[in-house]
Amino acid sequence: MIVNNDSGFSIVDYVVFGSSLVASFVIGVYTAFAGNKQKTTEDFYFGNRDMNIVAVAMSLASTFLSGVGLLGVPAEVYRNGVSYVILLLAETVTALLAIFLFIPFFYNLRMTSVYEYFEHRFSVSIRRFACLLFVTNMLLYMSLVLYAPA
Repeated sequence: MIVNNDSGFSIVDYVVFGSSLVASFVIGVYTAFAGNKQKTTEDFYFGNRDMNIVAVAMSLASTFLSGVGLLGVPAEVYRNGVSYVILLLAETVTALLAIFLFIPFFYNLRMTSVYEYFEHRFSVSIRRFACLLFVTNMLLYMSLVLYAPA
């Protein structure tokens, strides 16, 4: 193992970093040329509604992991103790509602997103307003998630 006393990258660091960039690039290029199974937007978003449940679950789990969660949750539990369990119970109830109520509703309507539902149920302006709220929320959230671990 190479020990580097200064704060810069060593040769091994550059090799690992470069390899990960090259691997990501190769996967992207391969998918662009070989992954032409997706002909419509429904194929792109839903995988022709024939995706493995483990792949979907892992994708959703990785979406919700962040530096804030990895750093903040242990600190929150340490500071406030077991009262954090109340949040976990609320998240469980919310997930069950989504699984048994919302997902079947949108699946049966064959809609891509809640925004599409807003457009059909209300109007285009409501859809755009909901999109604006979501984008604003994500910009604020992403800035916090990226800045906090740094």
